[in-house]
Amino acid sequence: MRRTLVIEAARSIPTATFTTKADVQTARAQILTALNTELQSASDTLYPVMQALRVAVAKSIQARIPTAVDVETVATQTVLFKRW
Repeated sequence: MRRTLVIEAARSIPTATFTTKADVQTARAQILTALNTELQSASDTLYPVMQALRVAVAKSIQARIPTAVDVETVATQTVLFKRW
């Protein structure tokens, strides 16, 4: 069951919507970690297929990083705008 969920999550990556570059990087870390875990217990027959999926996911996510937006939150000590 877990392997099926990991595979489906990996297959959904190309169509997933990410808001920020940090979201893309978080998704990359999570899915690649999950795929690595599955690769460790994969049979000799399944291993090449799972490895190919891992490579495809890594390439897909890496290609999306340059197009994602960098977002930073800035906190100030004073009010920058005050409405009277």
